[in-house]
Amino acid sequence: MPIYRRDKIDITIMMDFSVCNYRCFYCCAATADKKEEPLSKIAPFYLDFIDSFDATDKCVRINSYGEITLMEGFWSFLSEVTTRAKVTIATNLTFDLELLYRAVPAKSILFLLTTLHPETEESFEQFIIKYKDLTSHGYTVLVHYIVDDGRLLRAIEHCRYLSAEGISFFLSPMQGHVHGRFYPEDLASDTKRLLTETLEELHPQLLIRYPDLAFTGLSCSAGYDTFCIRGRAITPCMNSNELLGWIDGEFDIFPHPSPCRASHARSQCMPDMFLSDCRCYCMGRHDLVNSTEALAPNLARYASLYEASIQPALKSLHGQNIELVRRKLLSIPDKVVLALFGLPWYPYFQAVRERAEVEALVLPSGGKGGREIPILTPTEFLAQCRVASPLVLLSSIYQANEARSFMEVLPPEWKPVLVVYDFPAELIKWKGVI
Repeated sequence: MPIYRRDKIDITIMMDFSVCNYRCFYCCAATADKKEEPLSKIAPFYLDFIDSFDATDKCVRINSYGEITLMEGFWSFLSEVTTRAKVTIATNLTFDLELLYRAVPAKSILFLLTTLHPETEESFEQFIIKYKDLTSHGYTVLVHYIVDDGRLLRAIEHCRYLSAEGISFFLSPMQGHVHGRFYPEDLASDTKRLLTETLEELHPQLLIRYPDLAFTGLSCSAGYDTFCIRGRAITPCMNSNELLGWIDGEFDIFPHPSPCRASHARSQCMPDMFLSDCRCYCMGRHDLVNSTEALAPNLARYASLYEASIQPALKSLHGQNIELVRRKLLSIPDKVVLALFGLPWYPYFQAVRERAEVEALVLPSGGKGGREIPILTPTEFLAQCRVASPLVLLSSIYQANEARSFMEVLPPEWKPVLVVYDFPAELIKWKGVI
């Protein structure tokens, strides 16, 4: 029986254990370890979470760090989801379209989000043929074109063609740390100029203007009727550091919309105050006809909010996170084994070492140990595991699933003294303050 009643529910399922047939240099999945877990093993929990809500309007976005359609059992899973909600699928469009046509009718798919990758450009004509085939069968398709300096001229050429053909598309800037540069702030001025002149989505426009984009402090429905599931971990949204619980365990959601507590907005999102006026592929009104001119009032409104509300809320949140770290570490004993997942070395290792002697450090990727302390992968640690100092495990939400898997295979006699799955990862910015 449903345990939560809402008018609408918006769930993003971000599967972090899929594979991909592309290796796009700008994608976060390009450097990720290949992870495979049977979808059949976790799918019932995804369905149970959807069924936990009594809502007349349910939307489920199915995404992954890779190509979702390559997962064994995906099409039967998709069929199950569409009996419960309208669905959006993020895909590179390399799958056999007949698989989709046999699995679900067009009326069950809100839209397909198809990203035009560099690899796709090599078979651009085939991509367009598939787009037109899908639309002829009644499916709504949006083309997502990621722009960087090297693709600028091709972007201009392709966008002219897409516009002439009446193909629905939108641009967004490349994001993240790639080849020693930080995007989108390190994009060339010509690329930024093209994007600011052509982007019709509010979120990408804000990314160009605000390297530290955030909506902190603004009222948002994330965690109330909007959720993101990362593997097994439930979070309010793709930008949130907070853990609400696990799909295969207990979870607790917000009783009402509340001020945003995310310290960044690198993934697509829109606070409540913008939803009725903005189009965005992840949040917002997908059917809204937009333009660069129509965005002007919202850009001005954000600029005002950034000064008056967001920056003060960010400063307050940073202070709260620092105090949280201090408070958590007060309880640790004099000697510990420290495991860090999804967190940088500094300041966490240093902060723990100021309060205790660290006898060993466990990192997902391992490392070269110094003279005084061994650095081990989880596998190496388990192979050498002996009951010694208590374990302190600190993880950000980004590797909470890996951290939990590590905890599940620890010998029962090993007693952890502190386990936190949603430690604030951004504290690396405040060097020396904890």
